Amino acid sequence: MDKKNLFWIFLIILLLGLHFFGLSRGDTLNDEVLYGFRAIGLLDFFNNPVQTTPLEWFDPNIPWWTHLSFHDHPPLVFIIQHVFLSLFGDNLTALRLPSAILGLFSAYLLYRLGSLLYDKKTGIIAGIIFGITLNHVYISREGMMEPFVIFFIILASFFFLRAVKRGEKLHIACIALGLGCLAKYTAIFLLPVFISYLFLFHGEYFKRKETLLSFFLLVLVVSPVILYNIELYQATGHFDFQISHALGQNPEVWSIAPGKEIGSLWDRVNQFAPRMIASQSWVFLSLFVFSILGLIAQCFSDLRGSLKKHVFPLLLFFFLMLMIAKVGPAFRFLTLLTPFIALSVAVLIGFIYDALGKRGYRIFAYSLFGILIAWESLYSINNQIVYYPKGPEPWLASKIRYENYNQGYNQLDNYLTQELDRKVPKLTFNTNYSFLSKIQSEAIQEERIFGYQEYPTLIVYLGNFDPAPKLWIFDRRLVYHGWPTMDFDSYKDIILKNGADYYKELGFKTAYFILQDNIIPDAIFQATVKNTDPSFIENPKGEPIFTVYKKSL
Repeated sequence: MDKKNLFWIFLIILLLGLHFFGLSRGDTLNDEVLYGFRAIGLLDFFNNPVQTTPLEWFDPNIPWWTHLSFHDHPPLVFIIQHVFLSLFGDNLTALRLPSAILGLFSAYLLYRLGSLLYDKKTGIIAGIIFGITLNHVYISREGMMEPFVIFFIILASFFFLRAVKRGEKLHIACIALGLGCLAKYTAIFLLPVFISYLFLFHGEYFKRKETLLSFFLLVLVVSPVILYNIELYQATGHFDFQISHALGQNPEVWSIAPGKEIGSLWDRVNQFAPRMIASQSWVFLSLFVFSILGLIAQCFSDLRGSLKKHVFPLLLFFFLMLMIAKVGPAFRFLTLLTPFIALSVAVLIGFIYDALGKRGYRIFAYSLFGILIAWESLYSINNQIVYYPKGPEPWLASKIRYENYNQGYNQLDNYLTQELDRKVPKLTFNTNYSFLSKIQSEAIQEERIFGYQEYPTLIVYLGNFDPAPKLWIFDRRLVYHGWPTMDFDSYKDIILKNGADYYKELGFKTAYFILQDNIIPDAIFQATVKNTDPSFIENPKGEPIFTVYKKSL
């Protein structure tokens, strides 16, 4: 086997490892839970009193159109995640698997796009760097919407450029863009990129009837969301969460808008550079800065030629920056810049490679590229594969790890999974909504068909739980599996009102009392778990994070 084949085999193994190894590592601390929780049952509900949904407003007479989309996002990501969660179970690996797959395909698509824009060498370099750099590895290992948006942005851009270079129709590009918008509204920034590029270089497209048909196909793809919003407006007087916020409607049901506290424009500008540094390898960012300086130098020598050569990536970057200025430089939004930063870096590396090659230093050029691959890979491994990054920030470690930091929530989730394996709740709690009661009863009935053992247990938790892991660990089991879960304060109020044996009289035989170790329990909790042997849940560092008391009632 020659060295070239060995290199590609090594690279494939490296990419697979970066995107798939230990995919369930990293706690559920961010918005991936809000998507994954709802994707399990394609249910637009996540138990948030300040952001209620149409299902809660109209229950039990839920209109047909509520199934076309979700109150805060388009439906495509939920649908794809639902397929994976249905096939592999409602666990973190299944939730994150579509992102990892699309992350790899996005790297391949960037190679195709770079080859189309420049040459094959630039495309290969861009695809490799993009596939291994931290910001892309991070988002590809999260069950977020951005991996889907990135995939469809690159896909649509590739088909768009290929079509205009060949003088072909824009149908496929517009369908891909429509799917991107059906994944998340932020993909719409690509539309002015296409229009501007056509206006500058291919004005003849505006005279063709098939161009209008292409943009009609885009509208047709996103028509479920359009119809959803029309029906929602007729029923309530406002559009969905994202559109109503963008239009300044501020409906009373969403008077508090989590995630929209982004500060002034000046605040967003000030946050941009620190967050870029916090989420990217400093070597990768430094190369990007040098590539921009190189572009500026080219413009001084040949302004028209340089701009024409790079105009499409520049348009992408410009409109994407406008979008980020509007929505704020959150880490997940900055990942949308990464493919085009990688493309810019690839142009620079290609230039250096050619310059060294002409002087007989091609082996030296290969060595430098190999060092860059090793650095970016190790930086990504240290900040996404390793449980806790080693070394100082930002030189070896990155703040991006705090987006999915290993606090110990996954270990608690695994403990409950093992305890409840092949069991079905004998008793469950009544819910406030008929659609939840239906889901619970169907889940319990299905598990009984499999012959699972009936288990009359209760899960009670006490601590300062982050909302996201609380939703995933406790509410997921209550809503989709019927396991009765509640916080200790509610449990305490009920037993003080009805007596200490209330739950025993209902038929519960055991209870799991889960205590987060960063608080001191009150006397009632201590009396409740007295003479009960504890089980200690440790984080990957070996530090006790939760104490579980499994008590017979």
